[in-house]
Amino acid sequence: MAFDIETTKLPLKFPDAAIDQIMMISYMIDGQGFLITNREIVSEDIADFEYTPKPEYPGPFMIFNESDEKAVIERFFLHVKEARPTVIATYNGDFFDWPFVEARASVNGIDMYREIGWRKNSEDIYKCTYGVHMDCFAWVNRDSYLPQGSRGLKAVTVAKLGYDPDELDPELMTPYASERPQTLAEYSVSDAVATYYLYMKYIHPFIFSLCTILPLGGDDVLRKGTGTLCEMLLMVQAYQGEIVLPNKHVSPKESFWDGHLVDAETYVGGHVESIEAGVFRADIPVNFAVDTGAVDELLRDLDAALKFSIEVEEKKSLNDVTNYEEVKEQIAARLNQLKETPNRNERPLIYHLDVASMYPNIMTTNRLQPDSMIQESDCAACDFNRPGKTCDRRLPWAWRGEYLPAKRDEYNMIRHALENEKFPSKWPNGPPRTFQDLTEDEQAGLIRKRLTTYSQKVYHKIRDQTTIVREAIICQRENPFYIDTVRDFRDRRYDYKGKAKVWKGKTEALRSSGAPTQEVDNAKKMIILYDSLQLAHKVILNSFYGYVMRKGSRWYSMEMAGVTCLTGATIIQLARSLVERLGRPLELDTDGIWCMLPATFPENFAFKLKNGKKLAISYPCVMLNHLVHDKFTNHQYQTLTDKKTFKYETTSDNSIFFEVDGPYKAMVLPTSKEEDKNLKKRYAVFNDDGSLAELKGFEVKRRGELKLIKIFQQQIFKFFLEGSTLSECYAAVAKVANKWLDVLYSKGSTLADEEFIDLICENRSMSKTLEEYGSQKSTSITTARRLAEFLGEQMVKDKGLNCKYIICAKPRSAPVTERAVPVAIFSAEPEIKRRFLTKWLKEEPSDMDPRALLDWDYYLERLGSVIQKLITIPAALQKVRNPVPRVAHPDWLQRRINTKDDKMKQKKLTDLFTKEPLSDITNLNGPRLDDLEDYGVKLLKPKSTTAVINASQTASTVSKRKSPEPERESLDPFAALPKVMPNPSEDYPAFLEYQKKKWKIQKQARIRRRHLFGDRRGNVGNNIQQTFRNQAEVTFRNTWQLLQLQTTDNPGIVTAFVLIDARIHALKIKVPRQVFLNLKGKDLPDIDVEGCDVEQVTHTLPNGHPSSHLFKITVPEDVYFAEADKFSLLFNHPSVEGVYEKQVPLNMRAVLQLGNICTIDESQPGVLGKGLEEGFDLSGLMRPLKPKPYLESNPLAYTYISHITAGERQIFGLFSSTSDEAHIVILQKSKDSSSELPNINKIYSEMRLRRLQEDQESNWQECFTYQEKLNFSVKQVTTRRKAHLEIGDVVRKMKKDEIRPMMLVIQSSQRNLLIHDVPILAEFPILPLRYDQADSSLPPLGWQSVVAKRLVSHYLSLGSWVLHLTALARYGDIPLCNLERDDPRFLIDVAYARRLQMNNVVLWWSPGPKPDHASYEQDDVTGPLDTVIMPSANNPGTYASVCIDLEVRNLAINTILTSSLINELEGADSISFNPASDAAPSDGSEMLHSESAFANAGVLVLREMVKSWWAEACKGSPMADILVQHLVRWVESPDSFMYDRALHYYVQMMSRKALLQLMADFRRVGSQVVFANSNRLLLQTTKSEVGNAYAYSQYILKSIKSKPLFHFIDLEIKEYWDYLVWYDEFNYGGKACQEVVEAQEQNLETIMCWQIKTFLPVRLQDTFQHWVVEFIQLMHGIKHPHNGDPDSTPRPTQLPFRSLTQSTDVDDKDKPPIILTKTFERPLKKEIQSLISTRTRELLHPELASDWSFPLLPGNSGSHNPHPQLKHMQSQAQRNGTENAVLELVKSLMQVLSLDKNITNEARLLRRDLLALFDVREFSRDGTFANPSASLKIPQWSCAECTLARDWDLCRDESLLPDLSALSTGLAASSGGVEAEIRKAAAAKPWNCTFCGAEFSKLRIEERLLADVDSWIVEWTTQDVKCQRCGSVRLNEFMEHCTCSGPWGESVKREDVVRKLGVYAGVAEWFGLRMLAALVSEVLGNL
Repeated sequence: MAFDIETTKLPLKFPDAAIDQIMMISYMIDGQGFLITNREIVSEDIADFEYTPKPEYPGPFMIFNESDEKAVIERFFLHVKEARPTVIATYNGDFFDWPFVEARASVNGIDMYREIGWRKNSEDIYKCTYGVHMDCFAWVNRDSYLPQGSRGLKAVTVAKLGYDPDELDPELMTPYASERPQTLAEYSVSDAVATYYLYMKYIHPFIFSLCTILPLGGDDVLRKGTGTLCEMLLMVQAYQGEIVLPNKHVSPKESFWDGHLVDAETYVGGHVESIEAGVFRADIPVNFAVDTGAVDELLRDLDAALKFSIEVEEKKSLNDVTNYEEVKEQIAARLNQLKETPNRNERPLIYHLDVASMYPNIMTTNRLQPDSMIQESDCAACDFNRPGKTCDRRLPWAWRGEYLPAKRDEYNMIRHALENEKFPSKWPNGPPRTFQDLTEDEQAGLIRKRLTTYSQKVYHKIRDQTTIVREAIICQRENPFYIDTVRDFRDRRYDYKGKAKVWKGKTEALRSSGAPTQEVDNAKKMIILYDSLQLAHKVILNSFYGYVMRKGSRWYSMEMAGVTCLTGATIIQLARSLVERLGRPLELDTDGIWCMLPATFPENFAFKLKNGKKLAISYPCVMLNHLVHDKFTNHQYQTLTDKKTFKYETTSDNSIFFEVDGPYKAMVLPTSKEEDKNLKKRYAVFNDDGSLAELKGFEVKRRGELKLIKIFQQQIFKFFLEGSTLSECYAAVAKVANKWLDVLYSKGSTLADEEFIDLICENRSMSKTLEEYGSQKSTSITTARRLAEFLGEQMVKDKGLNCKYIICAKPRSAPVTERAVPVAIFSAEPEIKRRFLTKWLKEEPSDMDPRALLDWDYYLERLGSVIQKLITIPAALQKVRNPVPRVAHPDWLQRRINTKDDKMKQKKLTDLFTKEPLSDITNLNGPRLDDLEDYGVKLLKPKSTTAVINASQTASTVSKRKSPEPERESLDPFAALPKVMPNPSEDYPAFLEYQKKKWKIQKQARIRRRHLFGDRRGNVGNNIQQTFRNQAEVTFRNTWQLLQLQTTDNPGIVTAFVLIDARIHALKIKVPRQVFLNLKGKDLPDIDVEGCDVEQVTHTLPNGHPSSHLFKITVPEDVYFAEADKFSLLFNHPSVEGVYEKQVPLNMRAVLQLGNICTIDESQPGVLGKGLEEGFDLSGLMRPLKPKPYLESNPLAYTYISHITAGERQIFGLFSSTSDEAHIVILQKSKDSSSELPNINKIYSEMRLRRLQEDQESNWQECFTYQEKLNFSVKQVTTRRKAHLEIGDVVRKMKKDEIRPMMLVIQSSQRNLLIHDVPILAEFPILPLRYDQADSSLPPLGWQSVVAKRLVSHYLSLGSWVLHLTALARYGDIPLCNLERDDPRFLIDVAYARRLQMNNVVLWWSPGPKPDHASYEQDDVTGPLDTVIMPSANNPGTYASVCIDLEVRNLAINTILTSSLINELEGADSISFNPASDAAPSDGSEMLHSESAFANAGVLVLREMVKSWWAEACKGSPMADILVQHLVRWVESPDSFMYDRALHYYVQMMSRKALLQLMADFRRVGSQVVFANSNRLLLQTTKSEVGNAYAYSQYILKSIKSKPLFHFIDLEIKEYWDYLVWYDEFNYGGKACQEVVEAQEQNLETIMCWQIKTFLPVRLQDTFQHWVVEFIQLMHGIKHPHNGDPDSTPRPTQLPFRSLTQSTDVDDKDKPPIILTKTFERPLKKEIQSLISTRTRELLHPELASDWSFPLLPGNSGSHNPHPQLKHMQSQAQRNGTENAVLELVKSLMQVLSLDKNITNEARLLRRDLLALFDVREFSRDGTFANPSASLKIPQWSCAECTLARDWDLCRDESLLPDLSALSTGLAASSGGVEAEIRKAAAAKPWNCTFCGAEFSKLRIEERLLADVDSWIVEWTTQDVKCQRCGSVRLNEFMEHCTCSGPWGESVKREDVVRKLGVYAGVAEWFGLRMLAALVSEVLGNL
């Protein structure tokens, strides 16, 4: 049954159920029509009639004329009860018909629910229990694919049923009821008929075919969204596939991108683009430019493409085709034609190439489904993940995020702020809530709101947007239920489409054969059925893609949607790029492309098959499909073939195929009015018969459009097909346009009023009531207001008001919205009309005809804009003159046309020039063009180099610059003169001109000199002085390269050795003393000092003290000394909080300020003259604006003094890099002829040649070229004075012979003494080289040749040393000779100090180990006790799953670089750090904790500095790399000038946190930490074999490194353990390999490292080794049984994963198999028994007894320690059974076996049995194992060369101990001798870095140990006294007992300290560390 009601209504208003009545109800039941009329309203009875709009839609109607509304409703309900329809169909019945009927029924006292059982449910849908309510409107909206504007019943009837129904203006209905009831009745039934047939024909088969596959009722299938239907379907499929249904997706409350809060995120959708606009017709030729390269490619691929088409697309065999070659020839011929004339003007073929079901096919091809979108972590945990896997398909997708510009720390700040606020309660008068009480949504909302306002204020924008291409991983082995569902649906749809085609054919056949209509109708029904089915499937098929992004969907995946879209867009772009080269693309759609190809292009061909059938192909389609399959086939598609063994079969899959529609007759694409913009998705396409094939986008604006324009658009399209050329076509179209323009221009005079108003009035319905719009403005709102004025307020109180209005021309300047006048006014009484028009138009109208009032321009503009879009602009773009001249082009277009047509057009200037190399023109900006007036200006700028002015100064010709200096020009003022002076006798005026110029220049020069030297009037006449000043000026205005800044004995004077123009000058620089004085309050101490400059500053203090009263005092050094008393008064004044920067040496101050290049500040008057006489002020020097590289061309000569001291003997070697003479001076007490040196000249030549051959690529000769021969003269002297005189003479002579500037390089252990004793040395800049301690150890005999070789080799490496140091100096911007030590730490000091100064932080530079904190650092007594214990983990056990051994490097650097992130993780501010701040009182008196505080600014500056270095190092700067590497050494070594313990502590703290975070992150990715310290991590993975673990380990490293927190850390896998037995880092063994190979089996080796073994007597060590290896082999064998079938899929790959320590709980039913079987136990017991008896026997023989004694090692030497204090400990150790070696062996072995938790019980039984052999009970003290070795760790000791830091254990590290086995075998058996020898060897063995092999300084390490002992003493003496019962600290010294009455005791146990000291004593004795031994014995002696 389908029904429809007609109701009365007030004019212009929507029917209102409260007051309007039902006047008719029309309905159809199973094809029979009924009409019930309400005679109260309808004026006469209606007789039965028939309404049959089309023969196939018969409509016989029966009429019931009822007396009133109640009767009408009762009759209707009665009929429903009789007929009992199971389906009731309406059109929009949910929102109009049913609610209206229900409302009227209740007005008439009838309860609809009780009568017929229909009522609305919670979702406002009318339902009943016995039938379904089919609201056809729901289907039209969701499934009809009709355009938005054509969804009214009328439009749908036209579109779907193919007839035009009756129409009646709603306003006429109520009048017609009384005037023309019959017309009304016919109109009324037309709706019912249309609804009934629409339902029966389309909706019924569609909905109920869907009901067969979805678990939903008809009502839901009709109304639910496609997403819900999709989800239902998927849930059914998942349930059948036994898949757990996921929960609904909940989007996270807050997500972050790159530290920003994300506002919205999505993916970039499909690509739609309109490329051309205009009219394109198949019969009008267009221009094509064919790319011949593309044609060549097509010809090349032709064979492959055709084969692909036959075999892949059509699935036929190539052998079946009979005319293959023929077709191929035809295609090739046409392609060659194209190639011959690539630029052609010919008729186009208009095609639409689209991909069939694009998104579903992309999904099935790539196995795209939400469950398959995985992360690297999923791959890592997966067992199929082995080297060479193909099961992860990686595809790109584009993520687009909108985020707030505020960063993470700002987010944290705002969150913290909110956490401290209170918020109003949920209920009125409730208590306020804290932030934590709010729900998550409210919290997120508040933060977002607050952050938005913050961003608005700070960043002046609310959101930023970014698009990034990300990579998604699609698992190809995931259960494919989603894809299978999509594929089934797709195939079913194709099937139905095919069947519909078949039935169409049958219908045609039946028709033509003249079969009975019944059969034809049935056939037609089948077409509709299959068509509905295919449509139903299309709807759901298309929603599979949309579903994954639906809010709350169960299978949600943004990645999947993104990948689908991007792949689609890429395919279309690929097609476009090919089409562009062959033809012209017109419009790109998401899944297709409209294009034109030249008519010559090969089109349709048919292959003949052997069976006589034809196989038709379309070549454009074939070419694209071949291309797509080439690029987008998925070769990784995997299908599960065997469930048991997990066998997968890999195939290639691609179901993405283009289809071709066309060729079409024409295509029309409008354009937009804006420049260079096209309208997307708007076009009209025509078939060959002239019918519209597709009309897209024109109806979108249907509702509000003027009827005039609607009709214009409907009429216009068919005219595009007229004419035979473009201009004729446009002329035809223009006719239509002109016709309508005439209507407007003639003001509608040809039309009747009604008709005219109908054409131009606009008709809008208001969706809300007028009140709800508030103060908004629009034409319809104005109309509604005016209607209310004129028809009364009740008009507008409801929603749904229908506004018809026109736009009037007055009031003149008002906006359009205020000029809307309701049409209804024109049908009112003249008086009323006049009154209201006057009111609205603001003036009385002279003529009330609407034509006179209209705003004609507005309507012309409306029509004009449509004409522009459709006709004129496209015409102009197609180079056709404006076909509708009355509609002018937009300005931009007119401009373009004008410039094209302009014959007299002026050329652009740029067109006249061809671009040439600029060589000819560059000389224009040379000095010749300078205006003389400008010279003064130039003076103020610093000059970089100069041209030589006076010939009297000979320039040094030694260093020729490789490249000419471009800046020279501006400095030679005389360059502006002509090159040749005119001859005065020939051309006197020119000569005069020349002289004038010259005099002017000389005058300028004089002024400048006076400025630089200061005014001295009296003695200008002195000519020599004049010359000197000229020369000095030229010299010193140059750039100075500073070689050395050196303090002198004169206060405040620093000597600077400066290299200017290849000369070295020694100049004086006066550096003032600068200190910072921090006062406690505002009052200044009244002490005044002359010449003292004071300035208040707001710098940051290094110890974090407040600096509100901080003064910078600058005072000349001599004043500082002279007024020392006053200054000391000032500094010690009670109002002074502290004095800072007192310890910075003056030359350092100069280095910090000047760097290594400077120049004089020429703006200061007299700066040069004064400077040369008295010394330059530091302030008179500045850095040049354009600095050159430092010492770039190296003009220096080096004199090298190598000074070797060995006891009494001293040897001096003097070499010069420029002369062939070398001198050796030997100083020893007695001259003896035997100490003649060998032939050094020969040694030198040999060594130089060898070096030349070996070092081909290194740069050792770059600094200076070594002489081929050197003549050595050797002198022997007996006293030091003679030696010094000798050296002085040699240097003097060298200086005299040397033309180049000379630098001394001294390598001596007594450098300062030497410079003092040989005064001439102080006249040169001196570069110190590090003295090698090894030089001092010379052999007593034959030392001569050793010395000779050493001297020569030192000299040969001098060049590379100087180069290295120059590079350091250049990078660090430090004068070369100021590199006190070649250690990069000094560079870090300087760079850091400079950066701190730039950031206004006061320095804490100090030469000692404590920083300069204004003497507060002296109070820091217990500071050194704050040590940071780096986290370490050790979990002994056996590990059968793979373990990986990682080396961790760069942890500390990483920490400094990412410290802000570490704090962020903890929620602190990005710089908050103060180790002592926890204890600080909150009242602001933080001064107490100053000694350990540290300025935050310091950390920030450090971080920025390191970041910049890191960036440079990454770009390949070796120096920056060195600095970064040495950074950690700098932080931790107290000899750095800027060392600060607090900073060191900070870095350690942060490293600690970073390491903890690293361990936590490894746990997060599924690894367990077996062992961890700061250099090594041992992780247990979940993988059972190394092959699988490889990919997993690579992934975890990648994922850890990708975290911002660990960007800079280096993790390297050292070992893969297949089986591991682990006790601690010195005791472990197992099966491992170092790298993984791509093979089924990895080659594993057994690795053993057991330090406990070394404590057993030598003869037992092999026994221990043997049995541990046996055990490991046994356990490894159990893990990999070798009986498996080789073909089966590799083993159950996952081991059941247990936490590290738990043991397995085994049910009693299946007892675990015995692992330690008899084959293992019996031989072991046997061997132990034989050992016991052998030992007892041999102990009786003294010479054999020593075999059973324990070796002496540093770890256990404490037990042999003779110190009286340790005697009692020793006896206790002896009691522990150390005397029985075999017992120790058993205990050690059993300790190893007991590590395996799986065999705990077996191991215990075995242990009990073995101990019984010694009569030792299982749990007795003698039977327990204790690690025999003590431990003495030096944490994180870094190597000075490679800076690698690691923990060194002096007791256990084998690399520190001598090779004991070699020693013990080689030595006599007497134990005393062995011990002494071993000690000797241990003391002599150098300790080397394990990474680079550099030797450690034992002295340094010993100092570190001494410091440790000291810190214990401090700790012991400063410890707290604690209660022994409750552990609370004693606060009051006078309390005898604790409050809990417990006794007091110390918190540091005495025996602990004594034990530690014992270990130290042992180590000291063992390694011969004498200072340490002395200190320890002293401490122990005092105990």
